[in-house]
Amino acid sequence: MTTTSGWNARAWIGASRPPTCQGNAALGRRACRAQPGLECARQAREYDDYLQRKVEVGRASMHAGLGRSNDEVEASFAARRRQVAAGQA
Repeated sequence: MTTTSGWNARAWIGASRPPTCQGNAALGRRACRAQPGLECARQAREYDDYLQRKVEVGRASMHAGLGRSNDEVEASFAARRRQVAAGQA
């Protein structure tokens, strides 16, 4: 699996689902197909640039030791969902 920014599934081996950026890129491409033309191409390039910057920032924070693992994020959101379901939010 490859997105328009060139990121591929090898970086996500072991993930339970594709990374959010891949889903967002697919949504952006579908929306762009609905409005063809030069404006669409410009928007697609801008979105790809935005997405690449966002990934680079995320990678830099992980390399600096500021990130959290997927398991940590999943656990904190599972706890949050339990709180909301219990009416404690």
